[in-house]
Amino acid sequence: MEKVANLKFKEIKEVFSHVPVSEKASTMTSIQIVDDIEKDSFYFRALEQDNIMLNQNQIDAVRQTDGPLLIIAGAGTGKTTVLISRIGYMLTVKKIPASNILLVTYTKKAANEMKERIGQIQGITPAMKSQLYTGTFHSLFLRILREQGDKRKVLSNERFKQVLIKKILQDMNLKDDYQPETILSMISFWKNQILRPNDIKPESSIEEELKQIYKQYEDWKENNQYIDFDDFMLETYFLLTYEPEVLKYYQEKFKYILVDEFQDTSYIQYELMKLLAAPQNNLCVVGDDAQTIYGFRGAESHFILNFDKVFPNAQQVLLDINYRSTDKIVGLGNEIIRKSKQKIDKQLKAMRTGYQSPKFLRPNTINEEAKIIADTIQTLVQNGEKTYKDFAILYRTYAASRAMYDEFVLRKIPFVTYGNDSLFYNHSFVKPIVDILRLSQNPNLEEAIVSVAPVFFLKKDEVERTLNRIATMEYIEGKQSENKLKEVISILSKHVKSFQRDALQEKLLELEKLKTLAPEKAIKHIRTGRVFSYDKYLDMNKRQSLTFHKEMVMEMLNELENSAKRHKTITDYLQFIEQIYLTHQEMDAVRINEEANVVKFMTIHQSKGLEFDTIFFISFIENVLPHKAALFADYQEDRIARNNQPNKNLSKLEEALEEERRLAYVAITRAKNQLFISSPKKHHNEKAKVSRFLLEALTSVRDTYGRQTKK
Repeated sequence: MEKVANLKFKEIKEVFSHVPVSEKASTMTSIQIVDDIEKDSFYFRALEQDNIMLNQNQIDAVRQTDGPLLIIAGAGTGKTTVLISRIGYMLTVKKIPASNILLVTYTKKAANEMKERIGQIQGITPAMKSQLYTGTFHSLFLRILREQGDKRKVLSNERFKQVLIKKILQDMNLKDDYQPETILSMISFWKNQILRPNDIKPESSIEEELKQIYKQYEDWKENNQYIDFDDFMLETYFLLTYEPEVLKYYQEKFKYILVDEFQDTSYIQYELMKLLAAPQNNLCVVGDDAQTIYGFRGAESHFILNFDKVFPNAQQVLLDINYRSTDKIVGLGNEIIRKSKQKIDKQLKAMRTGYQSPKFLRPNTINEEAKIIADTIQTLVQNGEKTYKDFAILYRTYAASRAMYDEFVLRKIPFVTYGNDSLFYNHSFVKPIVDILRLSQNPNLEEAIVSVAPVFFLKKDEVERTLNRIATMEYIEGKQSENKLKEVISILSKHVKSFQRDALQEKLLELEKLKTLAPEKAIKHIRTGRVFSYDKYLDMNKRQSLTFHKEMVMEMLNELENSAKRHKTITDYLQFIEQIYLTHQEMDAVRINEEANVVKFMTIHQSKGLEFDTIFFISFIENVLPHKAALFADYQEDRIARNNQPNKNLSKLEEALEEERRLAYVAITRAKNQLFISSPKKHHNEKAKVSRFLLEALTSVRDTYGRQTKK
């Protein structure tokens, strides 16, 4: 890393003009490969008539129908085409009954699209199409439960689930201590690890609390005859495990199983597939180990890496021709992932030649990064070279998009965010600071008073009841309160100890001091000043940051501070945040229209499976990607333990870095024609190094181009 870090900006830019070009793919297809005298040639001729011309490896994957098969499908290599062609082959050539074939996907949309495409293959009858079962893991296992007489209602309303968790927290006197969404996410993770409440062995008081919350949630569902989405899999797992006759029935029914996006499979999903596939093990899994990026959901790379160990007679086919990206983009992606410690070796070849090399940007700050990218997009659109919908901006964390979001709002560039529909300024760790700023200007904002209650060490429900009392008195007396926050504290101070009363009064005085400060300075006071000490408050409150690593929390707060720099007064800053909020609301209608002429903003996680003409991959720097949370993985207490231990040969740090590297690879391989990579020199007022993943990838290129040490 030391030598790698010595690459200078000019040298990186020069190296970028000589990025590795991937090997050119063979243009031979089934037209040349499959001879007319072969028994199955009629099928490939029919595909060709529908403009589906497969390469050699794709043909091998289609023909291999019996026994376990692992199809390693590199980015942009046509895995969906192979899946539907393989099922068509099974139906028309092998004459396998459609009712014996199961295709499992990760989204309902993907399942429906694949079924429609299968139905369009010549020789596939409407009856075959209707008998073929395609669906998501959840829909499959709910169907099995229903067929076996499970009549419990589905608890699908997320808002109701959050209300239920809030009630449990209230009963346990923990109402303000946990975020319901965090609890539900944790419960989902446990279920994907096949962990019921009694299986959890707490190692701390917080883990004991979580176990009890989980147990009460399950007790409520049992008493009220409900199951949730994760129960579809968990209940089916135990049903098939303890009811051998039921298991045998479904094994005979689904004699051929295909699993899409196998790299995203969780522990319970994989165990269920192994149960259903036995004993014939006609199990075909399609995925890419280099795109395993959902560890936080329970996906584990060792499932795909060790497939041949679980199924010793498994065949393996590598799809290595990329049809999506240009040869230079594919080449850079190859170099990024080549350094991975645990992978299936492959070098993708490209079908397309690109005339433009990926471009490297080294702006001074993330604010300058946003301006440069906004300028570039506007220029390309105004010149008629691109439209707004050609662009996507990808980032490692939600916080990394803040400057870009603000810049686009100011310039009125049309854009839309995907995935997380919450606003940066409304995030649970950010909003209390914004609300303290709001209260410094207007102490009568009731929603803000409730929001900051925990920071004042007051209970939200008590604050809400007190506000209701004040509202009643206002109605009776016919006059408005001049300072509701002060009244709330005055009323509740009567029921606390003297030192708590003094602390509350100090906070009121501090609000008065904040009123005239510049917003950046005010945020610093709230975070690190003696009175509010917000950073210290979060550090002490382990429950609030349960599934959000401390490093990510601090990144968001630093980003909030950074966002305030361009505003002179708190009033101006709050008005800008309101403008951001209104823009965010307007996006809801745009998200529905996939063809809307807007720039797409999304995290790398949200971008997987998608492709865009031009990608801006921003903040590709140390401590962002790889993220600081990954760099401190060996020392973190807040990394969730799993039921099974993947990658036993890797430390927590190594495992975390492997996934971070895969994130970089996914980001790069989303681009079809143009790729811009940006690495700001500063991040939150500190010097920022270009990401090790990029520098390592460019080292051999530098040696070849700059020193002529390799050929």
